[in-house]
Amino acid sequence: MPTGAADNGEVEDYAITVIDVSPDVVDITRSNPVGALTNANELQFGVSFSESVQNVGTADFSVSGAGAAGASITAVTGSGSTYVVTVDVDDAGSGEVNLDIVSVTGIQDLTSNNLSSVTQTDEDQSYTLENSPPSVAIQNVPLVVNNTDSYSLTAQFSEFVSDFFAGDVSVTNAAISNFI
Repeated sequence: MPTGAADNGEVEDYAITVIDVSPDVVDITRSNPVGALTNANELQFGVSFSESVQNVGTADFSVSGAGAAGASITAVTGSGSTYVVTVDVDDAGSGEVNLDIVSVTGIQDLTSNNLSSVTQTDEDQSYTLENSPPSVAIQNVPLVVNNTDSYSLTAQFSEFVSDFFAGDVSVTNAAISNFI
């Protein structure tokens, strides 16, 4: 009946149960750059929550890992359940950089429930900073060199390099030819 009254004229009581759960951190993912291995000076992490949250700021996050020395969180942007956290890293830093949530208090849902945990329920991605310059080993160097013999040398780099040309090599009393 539209009036809420029982057939016999009595008023019926109804119980309503409201379940108000705390928000979860769903994932922390690489946002910019997308790839894990990088030499970027600025990293952006995407942070997703299970519902809309508020009071999200730089103080709610920290960075950890070998590449995090000298790093600082410079900005948090976004709204609702999706945020982007920007981290400036040391130009010479190397190693893993992780983004962590500091505490369950502070970030809250719209009914003021704190986070249920600082642990992600899904993905937790990190970056690996690689700012070390490549090393090079010269191979096939003859023990004795005379004025008339030519010989081949091989330069083996510790990682992939590009734009390596004959002009990048300095020689004394010799000439470079057949540079491949």
